[in-house]
Amino acid sequence: MKYRFTIIIFLLSCVCADCMAEYYPKGNKIVCINGKNRFTRAIYGTNTPFRFETSDFPEVGLYMPNMGGSIYFALKKGERIKWIDRADNIESIYAAGCRSYTVKDKEVLGEGELRFEMLAWADADGVIVKIEPVNLPSDFRLLTCIGGATDEHFRREGDMGADKPDCFYIKAENCNNNSFKVVKNTFFLSYGKKGTKQLSGIFPETTQFKLVDAGLLDNISLLEKSEADEYPLLMAESELKQVNYLGVVNPLTTPFEAARNLVAHYERAVKYRDSVADKIVLDIPDEYLNPIGGNLAIAADAVWQSPAFLHGAIGWRIPLLGWRHCYIGDFLGWKERARSHFDYYAKLQLTQMPDKPVTMDEAQRLARPAYILGTPMYSSGYIANCQDNALYYYDMNLVYIDALLWHINWTADLDYARKMWPVIKRHLDWEKRTFDADNDGLYDALCCIWASDALQYSGGAVTHSTAYNYRANKLAAIIAEKIGEDGSEYRKEAALIKTAIDNHLWIKNKGWWAEYKGTVKNTELHESAAAWTIYHAIDSELSEDNLQGYQAARYAVKNLPHIPVINPSTGKYEYSVVSTTNWMPYEWSVNNVALAESAHTALALFQAGMNEEAYRLMKGAVIDVMYKGKSPGNFGMTTSYDIVGEVYRDFSDAVGIFGRLLVQGLFGITPNALDDRLFIVPGFPAEWKNASLETSDIAFSFKREGKTDRYTLKQKGEKKLQPILRLSALYDKVRSVRINGRKSKGKFVSYVGKPIYEISCKDEAINEIEILWEGRPITCPEHESWVAHGDKISVKVGVGQELLSVVDPQTVLRDMKIGKNSLEGTVIGEIGHRTFFAKVRQGDAIWMMPIHIEVRNTFEVIALAENPDNIIFKFKNNAVVNRKFNYSVNGTYCGKLSMDAKSTSENICISKPVAIMGSNKVTADFEDGARFEGKVMNWELKNDKSVVYAPVDISMRYNDRVSRIFKNKYLSPRWQFTTLQQPVHGFGDWCVPLRDPKIEDVSFAGMIEEGIFNTSLGILFNTNEGIEKNNILFTSLWDNFPDSISIPLDGKASHVYFLMAGSTNHMQSRFRNGTVKVYYKDGTYDWLDLINPDTWVPIEQDFYIDEYAYKITVPRPYRVMFKNGLCSRDLTKDLGLKMKAKRMIDGGAAVLLDLPLDNKKDLDKVILKTEAYEVIIGIMGITLVK
Repeated sequence: MKYRFTIIIFLLSCVCADCMAEYYPKGNKIVCINGKNRFTRAIYGTNTPFRFETSDFPEVGLYMPNMGGSIYFALKKGERIKWIDRADNIESIYAAGCRSYTVKDKEVLGEGELRFEMLAWADADGVIVKIEPVNLPSDFRLLTCIGGATDEHFRREGDMGADKPDCFYIKAENCNNNSFKVVKNTFFLSYGKKGTKQLSGIFPETTQFKLVDAGLLDNISLLEKSEADEYPLLMAESELKQVNYLGVVNPLTTPFEAARNLVAHYERAVKYRDSVADKIVLDIPDEYLNPIGGNLAIAADAVWQSPAFLHGAIGWRIPLLGWRHCYIGDFLGWKERARSHFDYYAKLQLTQMPDKPVTMDEAQRLARPAYILGTPMYSSGYIANCQDNALYYYDMNLVYIDALLWHINWTADLDYARKMWPVIKRHLDWEKRTFDADNDGLYDALCCIWASDALQYSGGAVTHSTAYNYRANKLAAIIAEKIGEDGSEYRKEAALIKTAIDNHLWIKNKGWWAEYKGTVKNTELHESAAAWTIYHAIDSELSEDNLQGYQAARYAVKNLPHIPVINPSTGKYEYSVVSTTNWMPYEWSVNNVALAESAHTALALFQAGMNEEAYRLMKGAVIDVMYKGKSPGNFGMTTSYDIVGEVYRDFSDAVGIFGRLLVQGLFGITPNALDDRLFIVPGFPAEWKNASLETSDIAFSFKREGKTDRYTLKQKGEKKLQPILRLSALYDKVRSVRINGRKSKGKFVSYVGKPIYEISCKDEAINEIEILWEGRPITCPEHESWVAHGDKISVKVGVGQELLSVVDPQTVLRDMKIGKNSLEGTVIGEIGHRTFFAKVRQGDAIWMMPIHIEVRNTFEVIALAENPDNIIFKFKNNAVVNRKFNYSVNGTYCGKLSMDAKSTSENICISKPVAIMGSNKVTADFEDGARFEGKVMNWELKNDKSVVYAPVDISMRYNDRVSRIFKNKYLSPRWQFTTLQQPVHGFGDWCVPLRDPKIEDVSFAGMIEEGIFNTSLGILFNTNEGIEKNNILFTSLWDNFPDSISIPLDGKASHVYFLMAGSTNHMQSRFRNGTVKVYYKDGTYDWLDLINPDTWVPIEQDFYIDEYAYKITVPRPYRVMFKNGLCSRDLTKDLGLKMKAKRMIDGGAAVLLDLPLDNKKDLDKVILKTEAYEVIIGIMGITLVK
């Protein structure tokens, strides 16, 4: 539920990606010294919208709900007064629902200190502050200012990143309608419209009140001496000789007389906080992860408001079905809350069968289904998303049902399963008829995950939604059998899905699942899979033997954008977070750094057995949001590394999946109560010697001393399951196993990635397991980390290991020779990171040992920094043989080289006129007759005046005006069933389909003479001028234009420049959108792949580029603005584009592309072809270099 254009980002600055954490751990607490963040750590009340905001120094912002004013503190000693944030030293401690401070200041406090502890009331909406003076001067006084209450409802409840950062600041104008009544040491504040809202406060008995002028807040000395006029602010002056308490509360939530006993209220507040925070007790040897337990419990409690979990604790504090908050109850041990949540939404499920056809919303330009009851989308099985039965364009059913199935698998409550069976059945029927209408076992995805806004597959076959449906059908079949229903239909559907996804979405030679497969015209795979594709497929158990899961997890480690995170303890980059995709251009929710996404990816790595990699990702995410961000202990939505910064705190989606990451990932606690079993597969780092976790359901601890491991498992529920421990084996033999003091046995089981030792226990309340390992440590194989394609690789397994067989699912090798403890073969796998497996025996252990290698090109040309005078490059010989060759640039012989095996040449510099602006073809002719061709690009180089340009007149072939690209209607072909798709005008997405980028009506007005546009680069293009004249030749898979065109050429040329323009979008990123091929008379051709973002760009905007999620692999080409002809490779500078997102170009811009040609051959034609759906590719001009 995240609208890109309704989130208002009021960030003063983005936190730099390489800065250190603002906070640090101390036991289970989070500390900072002299921090500057204001009103960024919320303290929650008793499952109501009330909260109060705290800062890195003592101050309070009250949300009652709506703005209830703020509380500032100042220090006074005699005539010397200073605001408390100006004190010499302030230590702030956040301890899961409690904020405390120690304030020191030589000038005012002398050698003493002032301590604060802030808590929410246990039974009312209010804040209670314990104030403890320690060795303070006798004339010290504490000043407290209260005011600024407006009852304003902030757009996102005053949440960080979404509302203005100063919304809790006391401002003079906000004090205007505040009316105070003072009685001894208490006050009453009336505020809001007609003074209908009230606050009451109780201060130390020594307190004296007065009203001061809030207009003087900038000068505390003048403020203290002022008298209230138009802007009253209540100032309290308190003498502190002992521990004192200050309370501010909504009098409607507690009788005022009862509120006077602040000591009792404080004790109840402490007890209540402890009762919540202690629901998750964590003790592990990582100081940065230890505070997770209590903070997670507090955040989970904060997003609960009976009868359901909310979308967020602050922003989006409303009941919505999505997303992963559904997991909170079961994985953290709150079963009754989980059941209440499921029951609440079950009542909102529609039961009316569809009686109307698929109807797309014309008012929303056909981008999404219309809100019409009885259409397939809004029919039996669909679950409305809030209490008023509102229809929404999200399929939040999938995660709800997934969590419901987890609940049943946690509890094995068959009575509840029978109750919910009609809900499950209607859901599965709805999913099938709505999103797999062609019955191929592959499902479209309609807003069914957190990354929903702008995610549109146009009827495609999508991995993550198909994976959800696979698990749902598989478990439905099992549940049906348990409760006496017929589950054969669901068993067949699960089998159909598994076969379909293996055959159509699994990329066998690369080892991961594709993002999706198109179904409208272009049916190629989108191979650049998002994080959610990998983790949902693994989490939904698509990889039954972990062979696929392990390979896909390797993709997540090596191919997803990982942003490095500093380990604050060492100052080194040791951890990371992931950006969900590398798709461009930026669109909200499609390419983000979100806590829940890193957490779910880490969970999938744990599930695939990559414990060390999972731990590094988990810790990177924790450091990112809980320590490096502005809110200590936060479980926020997006983080400081995200393109828009931190938005939303304690977001329930992040809370829910982080609960699973902790319980199911790090501790490996996974129930299968339907089969009366409880699996424990710990994911602890190898160096850990101890760990323990306790929730309302379960207590699990681990301790290692030498070669002896001890595990204690306590089940607290009524139904006791049979625990099955699956432990990562550190040694190849086990001397003994004892369970509850009795001798027992375990067994080594074959597993992918590492050897596993399995121990089955009895279904007792407490199981104490002791394992004594012996034998040799498990070791890794020896081999090269990278190998050139076509070279041989030799792999030697470890000492004491026997090689039994090789499994090569990606066809990495051929001509394998397998010995007893080694293998060799010729590397033929796809370029990139590849994996094959050696089945190995060591001692009693047998497992599938992964062999990771990077396959590189045999020979490469590496371009160095661009400059205006020449091209600079070097050759890299990756092969194991020496190479001798002649090399040429753009057909001109340049020299001879001899290179050793696996070596890199010296830098080579080629000047003009051999070198040319743009792409330069570099050729190496080897002694054995082989030839290598590569490109060195340099757009900074300016062509000599001697270069002769020959513009090709294509004006008679133009088929449209470039300004009409987003004015046309693209109605066909389109998916005929329910989907989310590109709006009819060819721009934008389903979430905001009414945007209309302005493309200049007259391109290059006043810059065209006699049909020739002379760019500032000196390159000439033939074109038309005038508002009524066509000036572009479009191609597209839309029926409006041909999918390819052919333009005749003649003569010879050494180079060709193209002036091109068209559309592309994030859903068509990182794969070929189209091609330009230049044919010669002999039938051969040179070609240019148009790939978003490297060589194809959107007409209406400029890409934001960085080194991680928004990275390009080639130098940026020139953009040519239609409005003024400006040629630029840096629109950030030339147009002043300050935003990282929505970098719109006023009037639009073309792109200058090029292709080196063989000047010895006669030219025949140019063929432009569009290959990607929803994309429009056009040529405005072609110019040959003669």
